[in-house]
Amino acid sequence: APGPIAEIELWRDRASVLSALCQQLKQPMVQKILDVTTKANPAIIHTLNGTIADLSKYHSESDNNVFFLKTLERHFLNLAAGSDFTMMKETIPEMMESLQIIWQISRHYNSNERMVPLMERIAWQLCEQVSRGLHVLKLLKVNREEAYSMVLCAKSVLEQWKSSYYDVRAAIEKSGRAPRWEFDHKRLFEISDYMASVCQDLCYVFQVQKEFHNFFDPDMKSREQIKEMLIRLDGLVSLFEEVEFDPFNISENGNWKKVMQDFDSALGVIDEETIEFVDLAFKTVHSSAAAFEMLLKFQQIPFRKAINDHLKRKFDGFLIQYCNEVDRINKIFDAEKSKPYLVKCETPVAGSITWARTLFCQIKEPMLSFLKAAQMLGSEQQSYM
Repeated sequence: APGPIAEIELWRDRASVLSALCQQLKQPMVQKILDVTTKANPAIIHTLNGTIADLSKYHSESDNNVFFLKTLERHFLNLAAGSDFTMMKETIPEMMESLQIIWQISRHYNSNERMVPLMERIAWQLCEQVSRGLHVLKLLKVNREEAYSMVLCAKSVLEQWKSSYYDVRAAIEKSGRAPRWEFDHKRLFEISDYMASVCQDLCYVFQVQKEFHNFFDPDMKSREQIKEMLIRLDGLVSLFEEVEFDPFNISENGNWKKVMQDFDSALGVIDEETIEFVDLAFKTVHSSAAAFEMLLKFQQIPFRKAINDHLKRKFDGFLIQYCNEVDRINKIFDAEKSKPYLVKCETPVAGSITWARTLFCQIKEPMLSFLKAAQMLGSEQQSYM
């Protein structure tokens, strides 16, 4: 297996074999054979000593590498288990700190030739576990919140891998006591970055579904138009169910982009229908205050950019409507102030005050609602207020 555990096993096996050879060379019988061979052919002593020296050097190197790599074994096992993305994410920073120490004090893992292949193995292990843990068809069949959480955790694992690399590089550069920590980014991050982008796409799919379902309240969902729209929205997952390739395979990047483009195109139609429904809903509201309260309710839900932009453009419309209402109330006041409508049993003065206060409240209440919205402060209609 190309995972990092294989790197430890490689050096353990090599250390074991070389240790056995070194021990055999120390046996009395072998020493006698070497002595006889040397006396019989003195010229061979130089070659023999060189070979024994190389053997000793390789044995020392293997032991040294096993000693340092053992400090990583626990982390590598956590990554290989891969059943919990949260555990994997928590493992990465500690593992990278251990790699930093090895890079700084090891005699053999302080060069690109040794460290890059090891980190490639780690990157492969991370990507392999994410690919195994996120099967698109299975994700579409579980609870939407659960699927979203799983994909988000997997994405954070892949991003943690890259961010921890840069954290270590910054620490090493700051210390100035070790060779520069700068490796081939394509070898280490090309696949993990691509897989993180696929995770982001999947998060987007689940998030869009969630936002549409949250956007419409139970009363709206009871309408046939909205029911049919949400059914079509949920039906868009069929685009992913029909996928016959592994989305996490970087060679399928073009095919995956095509799937996401088809999803966005279908979603654009639903966006337009939602905007039409929202416009129709606002037309049924007669006062600017009631319409504005409805708008604030919609604004509290994170939503699609096209729909959010459309809602934001309605702020000026509400202010214009409010200004018209103020003008209407002002005309009522001017027309009736000399003889206002009085409730029975009220004196003329008290009744006039009540009447004027009622008109004032009709102006004040929408104003207080408008002041809650930051968008209003930059509106072109603000000067009318």
